Amino acid sequence: MTTATNQNPTFEDIAEPDDLATEHPHLFTKGRLDWLLRNRERNGLTKAGAVLMVGRKMYIHKQRFLDWFLSHSA
Repeated sequence: MTTATNQNPTFEDIAEPDDLATEHPHLFTKGRLDWLLRNRERNGLTKAGAVLMVGRKMYIHKQRFLDWFLSHSA
């Protein structure tokens, strides 16, 4: 996985939402991740470049999602 968001992503950097929820159940449930993705325009995920749409299929850029996630910590 790349460590800087300005590098070109590789296939290892991209995940389907269900796979990300399965890989990290200690961080969020599938329902919570679905809610975040449904509200991606409002919560900044789209602006962060964390969500990729290919046709009607949605993918997550894992490093950009992590950067967004960490920027919301208290």
